[in-house]
This record gives sequence, C-alpha cells and structure tokens, in this order.
Amino acid sequence: MRPSFRFLHKHKKSFQILAYCLAWYAASALTNNINKVILSEYPYPVVLTWAQFLFTSLSSFALLKATCAKITAFQWNMALSFIPLCFLMILGHVLTSVSLSFMGVSMVHTIKGLAPLFTVTISVLFKGHKYSNDVYKALVPLTLGVLLTCYSETAFHKIGVLAAMSSTVVFSIKDLFSKQIISHFHKQMGKLLYMFYASLFSMSLLTIYQLFYPFQTSSDKGTLVFSINLEHKMTFFVFTLFIFDGLSHFMQSYFAVSVLALVSAVAYSIASLGKRLIVISSSILFFGDQISFVKVFGISLSFWGIFLYNNAKNDRSRILPL
Repeated sequence: MRPSFRFLHKHKKSFQILAYCLAWYAASALTNNINKVILSEYPYPVVLTWAQFLFTSLSSFALLKATCAKITAFQWNMALSFIPLCFLMILGHVLTSVSLSFMGVSMVHTIKGLAPLFTVTISVLFKGHKYSNDVYKALVPLTLGVLLTCYSETAFHKIGVLAAMSSTVVFSIKDLFSKQIISHFHKQMGKLLYMFYASLFSMSLLTIYQLFYPFQTSSDKGTLVFSINLEHKMTFFVFTLFIFDGLSHFMQSYFAVSVLALVSAVAYSIASLGKRLIVISSSILFFGDQISFVKVFGISLSFWGIFLYNNAKNDRSRILPL
C-alpha cells in the first residue's frame, strides 16, 4: 500500500468527520440565507416551517429506501414521550422563522448564542444543578457581547429579538429535559428513522393546528397578521427556493446527526461553535450587512464567552448543549 493511501486509511475517521463538518456548515449557511430570502419575499414563517418538516420527512424516507434500510412501524407506546418533543421542535422552528422575518441572519444567530445562559439558568432553577464560578464568569462576556450586537443593530426589532430569544429558550428546554429520551429513540429506531418520524409527526401536528386555527404570520409593517387569505402570492421563484431550502434543511439535520454520532459531546459543542460562526459570517457576506466596530466587537465578545463556557464545563466534564 502506498504511503499516501496508508495515511488516508489511518486517518479515515478524521477525514470523514472533517467532510461531515464542512457539509454541515455549508448546508446550515445555505439554509439560513435561503430562509431569509424566502421570508423577505413570502413572509409566512409557519408555512416555511411546515415545508421544512415535509421535505425532511420525504428526504429521510427516500434515503431509507435507497439504502434498503428496514423501516419499522412506530411504537405507539412511545407516543407520550415522542409527541412533546415534536411540539418543542415545532415551537422552536416557528419562533426561529418568525425572528428571521424581522431581523437579519447574523443578528438572529448572535442572539441564539445565548443558549448557554438559558441552559444554565433553567438547569439551576428547575433541576438543581450547580456549576463552578468559571461557568458563571463565562456568561458575562457572552451576554455583554449579545447586548452590544443588539445595540449596534440598525434594524433592531422587538418582536424579532423576542422570537429569537424564545426559540433559544425552547431549544434549551428540549435539550435539557429530552436528551435521554432522544438518545433512547435514536437507539430504538436509528438516527435516520428518528428524523423521518420526528419530522412527519411535527408536520402532521402543525397541519392539524392550522386546520382548526388557520393563520399565517406576516412581518409586513411590523405586525402579526392572522388570516386564511395569504396577502403574498407564491411565485415560481419562491416555490423553487422552498425546494432548495427543504433539501438543504434536511442535509443540515442529517450531517449534524452524523457528526454527533462520530465525535464526543465536547467536540460536537466546539463544532457547533464553528457552525454558528460560519452562518453569521456567510450571512454578512451574502446580504452585504453593514459592519460597525461595535457589532464586530460584540459578536467576537459573545463567541469568546461561548469558548470560555465550553472550557469551564469541559473541565468539570459537565457537558451542556450549546
């Protein structure tokens, strides 16, 4: 065996992780930027969320069929644990889409960087966890960085900020209280089958809700419009974007799960930090956002806080979701 092939074979897993991470980063950046373009042309976050669940379920099913994987029937005795997870997924994704209707991608993801603050707060108040002083100290630059970024934002919108923070809280709750349940479902079904059922159930629940309480959320004039009749028509351009967005959203979820399966929780949290940095940077370049010194300093300070937070919790082997 040639030395070059021997080197590749020896480090096969490392190259696989690198490839998955790059694909995850690219899919995440693409999805978020397309989301913003769609919501600018067709400002209905609930429709966007529903379409993402639809494409994820269809893509997961197609991949399961293509790989000849066994598709086992859903065990309804798990429904009591599974359905609450779907509700949290729906709420978190809808709130994220609402926030993107009012603010830029970079702003939304900077605010979502507050996840460690909410995670620590919730776990201390409701689960009685205790953390070192280093963890609490790390939350200071993280919070200050987000506040500075919000202060420097010219297109600051209260509803957008509230939606972004609320989605972060929802996902923090899901990660904290559902980690063992999700791990159990992964083992029982397999990750791809779990993605299929989770997206299928979420889409079904969202469909039922809209049948009884039909509404679409519009960001026009900074108000929330509740109406059966859509004020914005879906053009062919928007429809095409929905297709690309659905596929990229599936790839984002698939590669995220693939990375998590290959690395430790510590490495995954660091990889997540890199993903958020790529998403923010790509959105600034794609949309040509104005960059002030205060905004750059705020984003840098928040990432420094997340880095310190990772180091602090890793020192104690207390892995919290990022």
